[in-house]
Amino acid sequence: MRKTKPVVGDQRQSALHKVDVEIERLEKVIGEKVAAVDADRKKHALDQDGDLQKRLEAEIRVLRGRVDALQQRRFAVEIADNPADPNGKPAALAAAGKAHRPWKLEPVQEPEYPGILRTPENQKTFADAFGRVVAWAVYRKHLGFKEAGCHPDQSVDLELVSMIAAQTDAGYYWLSQRVEALETRVSELEARSTVTTGAKAPPITRAVTRVTKFDGQGRIAEFEKVEGEAEQIDLLARVEALEARPQLEYQGTWKPDRQYKQGALTTHDGSMWHAEIGSKGVTPGHGEGCWRLCVKKGRDARS
Repeated sequence: MRKTKPVVGDQRQSALHKVDVEIERLEKVIGEKVAAVDADRKKHALDQDGDLQKRLEAEIRVLRGRVDALQQRRFAVEIADNPADPNGKPAALAAAGKAHRPWKLEPVQEPEYPGILRTPENQKTFADAFGRVVAWAVYRKHLGFKEAGCHPDQSVDLELVSMIAAQTDAGYYWLSQRVEALETRVSELEARSTVTTGAKAPPITRAVTRVTKFDGQGRIAEFEKVEGEAEQIDLLARVEALEARPQLEYQGTWKPDRQYKQGALTTHDGSMWHAEIGSKGVTPGHGEGCWRLCVKKGRDARS
Protein backbone atom coordinates (compact mmCIF):
# COMPACT_ATOMS: atom_id res chain seq x y z
CA MET A 1 0.00 0.00 0.00
CA ARG A 2 1.25 3.41 -0.89
CA LYS A 3 1.63 5.76 2.09
CA THR A 4 0.18 9.23 1.90
CA LYS A 5 2.35 12.05 3.10
CA PRO A 6 0.52 14.21 5.68
CA VAL A 7 -0.48 17.67 4.61
CA VAL A 8 1.81 19.65 6.84
CA GLY A 9 0.69 23.02 5.57
CA ASP A 10 -2.92 22.52 6.65
CA GLN A 11 -1.92 21.39 10.15
CA ARG A 12 0.39 24.34 10.54
CA GLN A 13 -2.27 26.82 9.44
CA SER A 14 -4.80 25.23 11.77
CA ALA A 15 -2.43 25.44 14.73
CA LEU A 16 -1.53 29.04 13.94
CA HIS A 17 -5.21 29.92 13.62
CA LYS A 18 -5.95 28.52 17.08
CA VAL A 19 -3.11 30.52 18.57
CA ASP A 20 -4.20 33.71 16.79
CA VAL A 21 -7.78 33.31 18.01
CA GLU A 22 -6.60 32.92 21.61
CA ILE A 23 -4.25 35.92 21.31
CA GLU A 24 -7.10 38.04 19.91
CA ARG A 25 -9.37 37.01 22.80
CA LEU A 26 -6.76 37.85 25.39
CA GLU A 27 -5.96 41.19 23.77
CA LYS A 28 -9.66 42.07 23.92
CA VAL A 29 -9.80 41.20 27.64
CA ILE A 30 -6.64 43.24 28.26
CA GLY A 31 -8.16 46.21 26.43
CA GLU A 32 -11.29 46.09 28.57
CA LYS A 33 -9.26 46.00 31.80
CA VAL A 34 -6.98 48.83 30.64
CA ALA A 35 -10.06 50.91 29.82
CA ALA A 36 -11.48 50.20 33.30
CA VAL A 37 -8.24 51.35 34.95
CA ASP A 38 -8.11 54.53 32.85
CA ALA A 39 -11.77 55.30 33.62
CA ASP A 40 -11.18 54.95 37.37
CA ARG A 41 -8.06 57.16 37.23
CA LYS A 42 -10.04 59.94 35.54
CA LYS A 43 -12.28 60.18 38.60
CA HIS A 44 -11.64 62.56 41.50
CA ALA A 45 -8.87 61.37 43.81
CA LEU A 46 -11.38 60.71 46.61
CA ASP A 47 -13.59 58.63 44.31
CA GLN A 48 -10.86 56.40 42.89
CA ASP A 49 -10.64 52.74 43.92
CA GLY A 50 -6.98 51.97 44.55
CA ASP A 51 -7.62 48.28 45.27
CA LEU A 52 -9.50 47.90 41.99
CA GLN A 53 -6.68 49.53 40.03
CA LYS A 54 -4.04 47.29 41.63
CA ARG A 55 -6.09 44.15 40.99
CA LEU A 56 -6.73 45.05 37.36
CA GLU A 57 -3.08 45.95 36.77
CA ALA A 58 -1.98 42.60 38.23
CA GLU A 59 -4.47 40.78 36.00
CA ILE A 60 -3.25 42.75 32.97
CA ARG A 61 0.34 41.70 33.68
CA VAL A 62 -0.71 38.06 33.95
CA LEU A 63 -2.66 38.25 30.70
CA ARG A 64 0.23 39.93 28.89
CA GLY A 65 2.45 37.11 30.08
CA ARG A 66 0.04 34.61 28.53
CA VAL A 67 0.02 36.59 25.28
CA ASP A 68 3.84 36.58 25.21
CA ALA A 69 3.82 32.80 25.78
CA LEU A 70 1.35 32.36 22.91
CA GLN A 71 3.53 34.50 20.64
CA GLN A 72 6.49 32.24 21.42
CA ARG A 73 4.35 29.20 20.79
CA ARG A 74 3.22 30.64 17.46
CA PHE A 75 6.81 31.19 16.42
CA ALA A 76 7.66 27.60 17.38
CA VAL A 77 4.78 26.32 15.28
CA GLU A 78 5.99 28.31 12.29
CA ILE A 79 9.47 26.78 12.37
CA ALA A 80 8.60 23.28 13.66
CA ASP A 81 8.72 20.19 11.46
CA ASN A 82 5.64 18.86 13.20
CA PRO A 83 3.27 21.86 13.59
CA ALA A 84 0.96 19.83 15.80
CA ASP A 85 3.67 19.70 18.49
CA PRO A 86 6.60 22.14 18.28
CA ASN A 87 8.23 20.40 21.29
CA GLY A 88 8.43 17.04 19.55
CA LYS A 89 5.55 15.35 21.41
CA PRO A 90 3.07 13.09 19.61
CA ALA A 91 0.28 14.94 17.81
CA ALA A 92 -2.39 13.37 19.99
CA LEU A 93 -0.76 14.63 23.19
CA ALA A 94 -0.11 18.03 21.69
CA ALA A 95 -3.77 18.42 20.73
CA ALA A 96 -4.93 17.33 24.15
CA GLY A 97 -2.95 20.07 25.90
CA LYS A 98 -2.32 20.35 29.62
CA ALA A 99 -5.14 19.54 32.03
CA HIS A 100 -5.27 22.40 34.56
CA ARG A 101 -6.36 22.00 38.13
CA PRO A 102 -9.74 23.66 38.76
CA TRP A 103 -10.28 26.44 41.28
CA LYS A 104 -11.79 25.40 44.60
CA LEU A 105 -13.35 28.56 45.97
CA GLU A 106 -15.71 28.90 48.89
CA PRO A 107 -17.39 32.32 49.20
CA VAL A 108 -16.15 34.41 52.13
CA GLN A 109 -18.23 37.31 53.44
CA GLU A 110 -16.53 40.66 54.00
CA PRO A 111 -15.69 40.82 57.73
CA GLU A 112 -16.22 43.78 60.02
CA TYR A 113 -13.58 45.46 62.13
CA PRO A 114 -14.22 44.91 65.86
CA GLY A 115 -15.97 48.01 67.14
CA ILE A 116 -14.45 47.81 70.61
CA LEU A 117 -11.50 49.38 72.40
CA ARG A 118 -8.38 47.27 72.03
CA THR A 119 -6.99 46.08 75.35
CA PRO A 120 -4.48 43.41 76.38
CA GLU A 121 -7.42 41.20 77.42
CA ASN A 122 -9.12 41.09 74.00
CA GLN A 123 -6.11 40.57 71.74
CA LYS A 124 -7.50 37.20 70.61
CA THR A 125 -10.65 38.90 69.34
CA PHE A 126 -8.60 41.16 67.09
CA ALA A 127 -6.32 38.30 65.98
CA ASP A 128 -9.32 36.20 64.94
CA ALA A 129 -10.83 39.17 63.11
CA PHE A 130 -7.57 39.73 61.23
CA GLY A 131 -7.56 36.07 60.21
CA ARG A 132 -11.02 36.49 58.71
CA VAL A 133 -9.83 39.57 56.82
CA VAL A 134 -6.92 37.57 55.35
CA ALA A 135 -9.26 34.76 54.26
CA TRP A 136 -11.59 37.27 52.63
CA ALA A 137 -8.71 39.01 50.81
CA VAL A 138 -7.35 35.67 49.49
CA TYR A 139 -10.81 34.72 48.24
CA ARG A 140 -11.15 38.04 46.39
CA LYS A 141 -7.76 37.63 44.71
CA HIS A 142 -8.45 34.03 43.65
CA LEU A 143 -11.88 34.99 42.34
CA GLY A 144 -10.36 37.81 40.31
CA PHE A 145 -7.81 35.50 38.68
CA LYS A 146 -10.52 32.93 37.96
CA GLU A 147 -12.70 35.53 36.27
CA ALA A 148 -9.66 36.59 34.20
CA GLY A 149 -9.36 33.04 32.82
CA CYS A 150 -6.28 32.06 34.81
CA HIS A 151 -5.68 28.64 36.42
CA PRO A 152 -4.47 27.92 39.96
CA ASP A 153 -1.53 25.83 38.69
CA GLN A 154 -0.51 28.32 36.03
CA SER A 155 3.13 29.41 36.08
CA VAL A 156 3.93 33.09 36.67
CA ASP A 157 7.10 35.13 36.64
CA LEU A 158 8.89 35.42 39.94
CA GLU A 159 9.38 39.14 39.27
CA LEU A 160 5.60 39.63 39.14
CA VAL A 161 5.07 37.66 42.35
CA SER A 162 7.75 39.61 44.19
CA MET A 163 6.33 42.93 42.97
CA ILE A 164 2.81 42.09 44.17
CA ALA A 165 4.17 40.88 47.52
CA ALA A 166 6.23 44.07 47.84
CA GLN A 167 3.16 46.23 47.26
CA THR A 168 1.31 44.32 49.97
CA ASP A 169 4.21 44.69 52.40
CA ALA A 170 4.52 48.40 51.63
CA GLY A 171 0.81 48.98 52.22
CA TYR A 172 0.91 47.07 55.52
CA TYR A 173 4.00 48.99 56.65
CA TRP A 174 2.51 52.36 55.69
CA LEU A 175 -0.79 51.70 57.45
CA SER A 176 0.93 50.37 60.55
CA GLN A 177 2.99 53.58 60.78
CA ARG A 178 -0.16 55.69 60.44
CA VAL A 179 -1.97 53.69 63.11
CA GLU A 180 1.01 53.98 65.45
CA ALA A 181 1.07 57.76 64.97
CA LEU A 182 -2.67 58.00 65.62
CA GLU A 183 -2.42 55.85 68.75
CA THR A 184 0.36 58.11 70.02
CA ARG A 185 -1.74 61.22 69.48
CA VAL A 186 -4.77 59.64 71.13
CA SER A 187 -2.66 58.67 74.15
CA GLU A 188 -1.43 62.26 74.44
CA LEU A 189 -4.99 63.60 74.29
CA GLU A 190 -6.18 61.09 76.89
CA ALA A 191 -3.34 62.13 79.19
CA ARG A 192 -4.37 65.77 79.14
CA SER A 193 -6.33 67.11 82.09
CA THR A 194 -9.55 68.56 80.75
CA VAL A 195 -11.05 69.62 84.10
CA THR A 196 -9.17 71.37 86.90
CA THR A 197 -10.39 70.50 90.38
CA GLY A 198 -11.82 73.51 92.21
CA ALA A 199 -11.63 75.76 89.14
CA LYS A 200 -14.50 76.91 87.01
CA ALA A 201 -14.15 77.67 83.36
CA PRO A 202 -14.81 81.32 82.54
CA PRO A 203 -18.21 81.93 80.92
CA ILE A 204 -18.46 82.73 77.25
CA THR A 205 -18.93 86.45 76.74
CA ARG A 206 -20.52 88.31 73.85
CA ALA A 207 -20.88 91.93 72.77
CA VAL A 208 -23.87 93.28 70.80
CA THR A 209 -25.01 96.72 69.64
CA ARG A 210 -28.51 97.79 70.65
CA VAL A 211 -30.41 100.68 69.04
CA THR A 212 -31.94 102.97 71.66
CA LYS A 213 -33.49 105.73 69.54
CA PHE A 214 -34.63 106.47 65.98
CA ASP A 215 -34.96 109.92 64.46
CA GLY A 216 -38.11 111.30 62.81
CA GLN A 217 -37.15 109.61 59.52
CA GLY A 218 -36.79 106.17 61.03
CA ARG A 219 -33.00 106.27 61.01
CA ILE A 220 -30.80 105.23 63.93
CA ALA A 221 -30.20 108.20 66.20
CA GLU A 222 -28.65 106.57 69.28
CA PHE A 223 -27.25 103.17 70.10
CA GLU A 224 -25.24 101.48 72.83
CA LYS A 225 -22.86 98.54 73.08
CA VAL A 226 -23.90 95.82 75.52
CA GLU A 227 -21.40 93.26 76.81
CA GLY A 228 -21.95 90.31 79.11
CA GLU A 229 -22.26 86.58 79.34
CA ALA A 230 -23.61 84.96 76.23
CA GLU A 231 -26.61 83.46 77.99
CA GLN A 232 -27.59 86.81 79.48
CA ILE A 233 -27.20 88.59 76.14
CA ASP A 234 -29.35 85.97 74.42
CA LEU A 235 -32.02 86.25 77.11
CA LEU A 236 -32.02 90.07 76.83
CA ALA A 237 -32.38 89.84 73.06
CA ARG A 238 -35.36 87.49 73.42
CA VAL A 239 -37.07 89.82 75.92
CA GLU A 240 -36.51 92.86 73.69
CA ALA A 241 -37.86 90.96 70.69
CA LEU A 242 -41.04 90.18 72.63
CA GLU A 243 -41.36 93.78 73.78
CA ALA A 244 -40.77 95.07 70.27
CA ARG A 245 -43.62 93.10 68.79
CA PRO A 246 -46.04 95.65 67.31
CA GLN A 247 -49.35 96.04 69.13
CA LEU A 248 -52.42 97.57 67.52
CA GLU A 249 -53.34 100.59 69.64
CA TYR A 250 -55.45 103.49 68.44
CA GLN A 251 -53.99 106.77 69.69
CA GLY A 252 -56.57 109.21 68.33
CA THR A 253 -55.82 112.10 66.05
CA TRP A 254 -52.21 112.46 65.03
CA LYS A 255 -50.17 115.00 67.02
CA PRO A 256 -46.70 116.16 66.03
CA ASP A 257 -45.33 116.09 69.59
CA ARG A 258 -46.40 112.53 70.37
CA GLN A 259 -44.06 109.53 70.14
CA TYR A 260 -45.68 106.78 68.08
CA LYS A 261 -44.51 103.20 68.47
CA GLN A 262 -44.55 100.59 65.73
CA GLY A 263 -48.08 99.25 65.32
CA ALA A 264 -49.84 102.43 66.54
CA LEU A 265 -52.99 103.61 64.73
CA THR A 266 -53.85 107.27 64.30
CA THR A 267 -56.22 109.44 62.31
CA HIS A 268 -54.99 112.32 60.15
CA ASP A 269 -56.88 114.41 57.62
CA GLY A 270 -59.82 112.00 57.71
CA SER A 271 -57.74 108.84 56.99
CA MET A 272 -56.45 106.14 59.33
CA TRP A 273 -52.73 105.38 59.33
CA HIS A 274 -50.60 102.49 60.70
CA ALA A 275 -47.12 103.14 62.12
CA GLU A 276 -44.62 100.87 60.33
CA ILE A 277 -41.78 102.04 62.60
CA GLY A 278 -41.52 104.25 65.68
CA SER A 279 -41.39 107.95 64.92
CA LYS A 280 -42.14 111.41 66.26
CA GLY A 281 -43.11 114.50 64.30
CA VAL A 282 -43.39 112.66 60.98
CA THR A 283 -46.69 113.57 59.34
CA PRO A 284 -48.68 110.57 58.06
CA GLY A 285 -48.27 110.38 54.30
CA HIS A 286 -44.78 111.85 54.56
CA GLY A 287 -41.54 110.21 55.54
CA GLU A 288 -40.73 107.12 53.52
CA GLY A 289 -41.51 103.90 55.34
CA CYS A 290 -42.94 105.48 58.49
CA TRP A 291 -46.69 105.29 57.87
CA ARG A 292 -49.05 103.09 55.85
CA LEU A 293 -52.57 104.11 54.86
CA CYS A 294 -55.20 101.81 56.40
CA VAL A 295 -58.54 103.52 55.70
CA LYS A 296 -58.75 106.21 53.10
CA LYS A 297 -60.83 109.32 53.70
CA GLY A 298 -64.33 109.04 52.24
CA ARG A 299 -66.26 111.62 50.29
CA ASP A 300 -68.09 114.36 52.16
CA ALA A 301 -71.83 113.82 52.36
CA ARG A 302 -73.97 116.18 50.21
CA SER A 303 -76.69 118.24 51.87
